[in-house]
Amino acid sequence: RRFLAVTLLSSVGASACYAFRSIYLSSVGLSDLAIGQLWLLIIPGEVVCFTLAARWQRRWGTGPLVFTGLAVAGARWILLGYAQVPALYLVELLHGIGFAVYWPAAVSFVQRVAPPHLRGTAQILFFSTAAGLGNAIGPAIAGLVYDLYGMRPVLWFGGGLLILGGILQVA
Repeated sequence: RRFLAVTLLSSVGASACYAFRSIYLSSVGLSDLAIGQLWLLIIPGEVVCFTLAARWQRRWGTGPLVFTGLAVAGARWILLGYAQVPALYLVELLHGIGFAVYWPAAVSFVQRVAPPHLRGTAQILFFSTAAGLGNAIGPAIAGLVYDLYGMRPVLWFGGGLLILGGILQVA
């Protein structure tokens, strides 16, 4: 149950930030081309981390990797609210470390803790919590935060939830 809470918190946090990411980047003066380039920039980090995921899981285990991925992802969103070009590009590289360290470790964790006859059910519960429920709630809350307080608090909110999720994972 705790892992589903971790999943929900992290998904709400990430989706809150992603829903407003391009709007924020435009508001700080980036062109549409630069925003598109930033979307492309996050891919190489993912490829490297996904490639090394199994090796890292054998070395450190899934719990520490879930924590690390969520903590880095949370820090990325919080830092994004302060970074200026060219540092902004470095901050965006943290996506690969955050997401691509977290996701394979989370999937492996679910696979390991679920009874063999419930592994498919456990995976769909994990995925539907992350991609369904969390992605529905996050942008709705982010919209309210944005209307009341502006963009930076959206990034603080989302980043904070990701870090909280990571802490709950290792608590």
